[in-house]
Amino acid sequence: MLASAWTDQQASRRRYHKLRGKSRALLLVRQRMDDPHWTPQLRLVREPEPPSLPWDGFCPSVLASEKCPQCEGSGVRCTLKRLKSHICPCVYRSIARRCAVRWQIIQMAPETKPRQLRCRYDMPRAEWAADFWMTTRAAVDGTHWLIWRNIRLYNERVDVVQRELRMDRGTFFHALYRAEQVIGHALLWRGLWPAGRYHG
Repeated sequence: MLASAWTDQQASRRRYHKLRGKSRALLLVRQRMDDPHWTPQLRLVREPEPPSLPWDGFCPSVLASEKCPQCEGSGVRCTLKRLKSHICPCVYRSIARRCAVRWQIIQMAPETKPRQLRCRYDMPRAEWAADFWMTTRAAVDGTHWLIWRNIRLYNERVDVVQRELRMDRGTFFHALYRAEQVIGHALLWRGLWPAGRYHG
């Protein structure tokens, strides 16, 4: 039964190739080989465009992960489809984690008196913490915001948050990494990282 079906399939394939004839690419190659005046045209390999950086001197490799399979520690990944370079998502995730640690330090530090400038009072650390909270809240919402807030800002246990949201482990960490990537991109391009550039 199986042998007869296999032979019928092979016969139908032979009939298909016999009706179709020779491929157009093979005929084109043979015509060019028979033409004595034909010379191959060499195309120059186009180099990928450099990535757009938030400011001159920004080095993504400092923040990149050495174990990242996309950039391999360079901080820049290239898409072969359009030959464009982009900052790797691992760089954005690193920025989000570092800013989260700084926010926790500001929250645990004792309150300081505002710094008096010419005609106003300035509280740079509190202002940065407030802008950080508003930027992260606007960047992600829903489940991604709950996971990011509970894990990175409040330092809750992964199994507890995972049980509350009723998510499996793979989906949970995928959502966490996605939230870190989006938040890190927003923090970098809105000038909240590094804090020295934010304070001027």
